[in-house]
Amino acid sequence: DFQRLFVQSMVRGLHAYGLMWDSGGPVPGVLRSFHHQEVLEKVEQLAEWATVPRWMLGHTRYSTSGDWRVLENNQPLVTSAGVLVYNGIIHQGTKAEYEAEFGVKCAVDNDGEILLRAIEKGIDPANFVTNITGSFAGMYTKGRGEGPYVLRNERRPLWFQRRPGAALIASTHDMFGRALGDSGGCFGLPANQVYRMEELAA
Repeated sequence: DFQRLFVQSMVRGLHAYGLMWDSGGPVPGVLRSFHHQEVLEKVEQLAEWATVPRWMLGHTRYSTSGDWRVLENNQPLVTSAGVLVYNGIIHQGTKAEYEAEFGVKCAVDNDGEILLRAIEKGIDPANFVTNITGSFAGMYTKGRGEGPYVLRNERRPLWFQRRPGAALIASTHDMFGRALGDSGGCFGLPANQVYRMEELAA
């Protein structure tokens, strides 16, 4: 199911691909690639392990914030503050402009890092995405692997569906129908609220 959803998400981005997964340790596993097949092969590899990861997050992107040809600008974004995959735009300015506006120092040229740095400073993520002018829907961990958490604001959708043995989240409702042949039982997650993935899956 995860692989099919990932393939369908490629309509949303063809420049770079990423995967984040529960490594069983304090730091999530992360793969960034310019080739979607590498991500699909990694999912297959993870599925063959004796202990399948409790969660995985996939991402495809178009070039928006930061040069996609620099692999570190692509998602999952990895910092000491946490790890993030998201859709949307937090700030359309240059790195220098958004660092000044939000009072943060970012390591890469992707405006998603602003959220991780804000969380690091103790800012509530729900308040943060509620008050930005941009759009946001994503999943993130904090610090040494706390999470993952799910969050969106009112300008970016996020859909959830329970499946046998799994809980799935996708950017749009129609992805479930295209990928799985069934979009029944999907619901849009309310905006401006933080959810822990484990709670959604329960």
